[in-house]
Amino acid sequence: MIDDIRYALRQLRRAPAFTTTSVLTLAVGIAANVALFTLMNAILLRPVPGVRNDGRLTWFMPASTIGGRLLPISYPDFRDYRDQAGVFEQAAAFAGTELSLSDGGEPTRVRGQIVSGRYFSALGVQMTMGRGFTPDEDDPATPRPVVVISHRLWQERFEADGSVLGRTIAVDGVRCTIVGVAPDRFNGPDVGDQRVDLWVPLAMQPRVAPQSSLADRNAWWLSAFGRLKPGVSITQARAAVAAVAARLAVADSAGHAQMTATVFAMRGGIEPADIRTIVPVSILASAATGLILLICCANVGNMLLSRAIGRRREIGVRLSLGATRTRIARQLLTESMLLAAVASVVGLLLATWATELLASTLVPTIDVSPETHTIAFTVIVAAFAAVLFGMLPALHATRGDLASALKAGTLGVDKRRSRLQGGFVIAQVSLSLVLLTTSGMFLDGLYQAARVDLGFDASSHVLAASVDLGMQGYTSRQTATFVRTIRTQGAALPGATDVSVTTDVPLGERRSFTDIALDDKESDQQHRFGQRGMEVYGNAVAPGFFHTLGVRLISGRDFGSDDVDGAPSVAIVSRDFADRAWPRQDALGKHVSTSGAKGPFLTVIGVAQSARVFGIGERARPIVYRPLAQTPNARALTLLVRSAGDATTLAPAIRRMIHAVDPGLPVYEMQSLGQYRRERLASIALGSTLLGTIGALSVLLASVGLYAVVAFSVGQRTREIGIRIALGAARQRVVRLFVAEGVRLATIGLVAGLGLSMGLTRVVAAAFLGVASNHVATFALIAALVTGVTILASWIPARRAAGVDPMAALRSE
Repeated sequence: MIDDIRYALRQLRRAPAFTTTSVLTLAVGIAANVALFTLMNAILLRPVPGVRNDGRLTWFMPASTIGGRLLPISYPDFRDYRDQAGVFEQAAAFAGTELSLSDGGEPTRVRGQIVSGRYFSALGVQMTMGRGFTPDEDDPATPRPVVVISHRLWQERFEADGSVLGRTIAVDGVRCTIVGVAPDRFNGPDVGDQRVDLWVPLAMQPRVAPQSSLADRNAWWLSAFGRLKPGVSITQARAAVAAVAARLAVADSAGHAQMTATVFAMRGGIEPADIRTIVPVSILASAATGLILLICCANVGNMLLSRAIGRRREIGVRLSLGATRTRIARQLLTESMLLAAVASVVGLLLATWATELLASTLVPTIDVSPETHTIAFTVIVAAFAAVLFGMLPALHATRGDLASALKAGTLGVDKRRSRLQGGFVIAQVSLSLVLLTTSGMFLDGLYQAARVDLGFDASSHVLAASVDLGMQGYTSRQTATFVRTIRTQGAALPGATDVSVTTDVPLGERRSFTDIALDDKESDQQHRFGQRGMEVYGNAVAPGFFHTLGVRLISGRDFGSDDVDGAPSVAIVSRDFADRAWPRQDALGKHVSTSGAKGPFLTVIGVAQSARVFGIGERARPIVYRPLAQTPNARALTLLVRSAGDATTLAPAIRRMIHAVDPGLPVYEMQSLGQYRRERLASIALGSTLLGTIGALSVLLASVGLYAVVAFSVGQRTREIGIRIALGAARQRVVRLFVAEGVRLATIGLVAGLGLSMGLTRVVAAAFLGVASNHVATFALIAALVTGVTILASWIPARRAAGVDPMAALRSE
């Protein structure tokens, strides 16, 4: 083996261009796969930073018995599961929330979590300084204003002050004492896409999360996890929590009917409910990077095959001197393994850079530093690639007649070699077409989504600025005064044409669903709206909302200044809601309830155009709009300002206006609806960019492979070309001869690739909303592109062949 390695090193040093090209080609394929593995490993499998996971940490959560949809948990339910299941050593619940932080300067909005008392101890967190929360600190009866800060916040805002413990800061206007500093990179049990900087106990819920409840059993808003007792299995835990869920269903048949509960092992930093979103992306990305590796292997295999053909005389001499075919094949495979080893080192360096770039862009909270699993995966991929691209050339080089090998210089075309090289090219073309077709689907989906009519103006003409009055403890009367003030002052801003206020900004993250009941005398659709899973979107808006957003009122009127608390309760419904609730009837004057079948009922005063407020690729959903003045609990609000030009230019004036009304109120998510739209397109845009880049790389690799095949064929047939030209063959005919060979290979690859693409597009369209599977034009365009590239790759060496001097060609051997 040592002799084989030494000989392989000498051979590779003698061909620096071949070695460099092969190593770089393989490194690209290895780097793509290693980077993806590192990212997925960090998200799905790797222990979360700061968490002690000894295999006993688990998620537990309610689940619908119809469809298995996983749900958040209410605080009363959490306590029952924690206390009655009998399988948890410790358990905790938490929820993400936005918090206002002030330590004497201007308040800042930060990401936080509201957690139960055993949160840090259940996770096994070793604090940098201080302590976590105690169980009595999340007792709503005796709330204690304490807070734990992140290691990053401690360093950046408090300059790593060792005396920070005991310092008082204001969180949502409440003076809280810092009792602990979390460890570096700790972000909770789930990685998320935002850094968590503050943790507060559940006892502060009325102030920091007033929209939720600790007493309502049907207020599902928490995530829960627990550390199992020693010796308790996942199966036993599932049975125990399912038994508790069955008792809850009997005790509360209205709220817990058709519900159970289940347990999942805590692996990585993804909650089980999010796995269904991650898996399709992971599969698509894995398939794309796997195809790139196959293309790289085919390309290097082609180069190795050409190199082996050029070494036939050497191999023939070694065989005649007594070397066995197995010995020579082992020598050639050693060269392949050496190439793969060097490529794996380069690929690992590229993968480390690429992974850090992707992680900082997509999920900045995860740890992507290299570890043993990454090194092992790199070795496995490199070994797989070496066998994949090295086996066939090695076997081919040791086959054939010994005498012919010794006379290798007089040989013409090797049909076995041609078939094998042609197979490599066909594989590259077909796989490239698959990648380009998938990329084309995303690009077309992006193009279509950018043009789709959402039912409202999602452009730069409308600016949204969000505030959370609950952070400052606003009452209903103070909220109403604030809304009137900013609407009046906003309308007076230079350049503002329309102003309104809403609880949920279209295409934003806040989504409010409501239970709907209809008047039995007015509709026969009551049973449809009463079923669980009928998602009706509810939004509270101020007068002028529809005009500000450009939503057309089909019939009826807009809300007015008289639609206030104490006046008759009214509502405006969307067109699709009206069509489903009262088919072939006039919706005006009908009644709808958001508080159950017993009312109170709201009178429908208008029907608005249907709108896609959740996602660009989703269908429009039923919507019920209520007057903001008749929604006393609304605290998280968004100011909407329309301008004839770019509304983002009004952002500084809007911020100054809001701070003039309340200097301590943070303004966040100030951006245009056009920016919201671009964010909603981000996943498709990212898929288009990544797959487009991979597809372009694959076509480049395939064209290089085809060029190599044609160029090598030209080199082998130099004498034949000279004879043809000497006998009067037109040079154009020689060019057509070699171009036709390249086109033949590309055509076979195109046919195979189209077959694979048609099957894959259906899978991708089913997994990604907004991506359609019917792309005949895309198929045709990409097939034409690949054909053009292959013709060019064939034409260049063919044109060189046509310029051969006949006398030089006849003397070439």
